[in-house]
Amino acid sequence: MRRVKRRTTVGILFVAVLVLIGVGVVPASAAPNPDKISLMAYTLTNEQISSLVIDSLVPYNEALGDSVVPVEARELHARMKPLLRVVPVVYHGYDGRIHVGQIVVHQYIVDKVIRLFLTMYQLGFPIKSVIPAARFSYNDQASMAVNNSSAYRPEDGSEHRTGAAIDLNPFTNPFDVTAYDPARPIEPTGAHYDPAAQGAIVKSGPVRQAFTAEHFEWGGGWGDPLATPETDFFEPGYFDYQHFQPDFTWYDSFYRDQLPPGI
Repeated sequence: MRRVKRRTTVGILFVAVLVLIGVGVVPASAAPNPDKISLMAYTLTNEQISSLVIDSLVPYNEALGDSVVPVEARELHARMKPLLRVVPVVYHGYDGRIHVGQIVVHQYIVDKVIRLFLTMYQLGFPIKSVIPAARFSYNDQASMAVNNSSAYRPEDGSEHRTGAAIDLNPFTNPFDVTAYDPARPIEPTGAHYDPAAQGAIVKSGPVRQAFTAEHFEWGGGWGDPLATPETDFFEPGYFDYQHFQPDFTWYDSFYRDQLPPGI
């Protein structure tokens, strides 16, 4: 569905060190501070912790989903798997509660992804869910239909195969190239882009600005002749509002130095 295009190091605020009891977070009574508990970079009140929603906290192999990889993608998946990491993230859900999910990305961008999700959390930007694409048997249409955000999927011809592209709230922010190709329907089915909608990514909004600062290009600017900053790819009327991928400032070096040949 997406087009194909050909380091920052900080102390990692690693959300993976959530202290878990089963699938829950350690109760507030066990926390040093009786009023709040810190989940590394995130600070949650007792009330938020008690109502925390677990969208995904599964083991590494389940998050990668070897058994559900389509036959035609297994070689690609096997080559990428050693480079992939499963990153737990915390976010505000559409329901007003705090959610925990997981996103599968290339190891090279883990720091960026952690910073971005922390920024979105601090902004209060709502995200419907963040569940690895393997949980949908790598069926992008199924994942998009429930507005699920994800990154890696072993799909030839898609930037997501590298683990460096991220889709956010894809039903809210659909793939719409109808102005470019009227015969091609909006994806997912039934979606439409409303910049005023909950969870929408907008041209001058803080979420887009945060991704731009981390050198991700927004697919929502691909069809905009006045895109700022200028996008590396431009086709009038071609909008992938959900999609972020490496911009031209670090794209070539990422592909040359961080991926297996031919990926």
